[in-house]
Amino acid sequence: KVSGKTPIGVVSYVNGSKRIAINLDHTNMQWGGYGTDIPGLTNYSSSPHNSDFDGKSNTSKIVSALGSGTSYAAGYCNAYSKGGVSGWYLPAQGELYASVWTNKSTVNAGLSAAGGTSIQNGWHWSSSEYTYDAAWSVDAYNGYVGYGIKTYAYRYVRCVLAF
Repeated sequence: KVSGKTPIGVVSYVNGSKRIAINLDHTNMQWGGYGTDIPGLTNYSSSPHNSDFDGKSNTSKIVSALGSGTSYAAGYCNAYSKGGVSGWYLPAQGELYASVWTNKSTVNAGLSAAGGTSIQNGWHWSSSEYTYDAAWSVDAYNGYVGYGIKTYAYRYVRCVLAF
């Protein structure tokens, strides 16, 4: 913490000029859009946890297709604001995997220091699509990657912010 400053997130991934922070809290909701193949969003037939780092663009495409509501994962992150800072998004599976699994212990230490909620063990939604009715997830308990049905499964949502 920096004296006189209110934390809004914790650095969860850095690779060259690609830097993201994860929000301090989480929610649990559906991905949304069952039966809607999001226009312009790649359908990955195998897990893109090492390749899809384009969550900001993914979120924009999802919100464009499903609307600006906050009752589904990408809409929630798109509308999320903390300390007057907006621009948050639902991480792509690569960003999510790095944030909730690869760097989990470091991120959790930062979340604790900043007064946030630690990363919950269990499935977390990414903005990476599998098919018209499913999207990719990461299990923060064991690092497994898989997909869930968009409007059947309730999963954790952590928003991220590029900086």
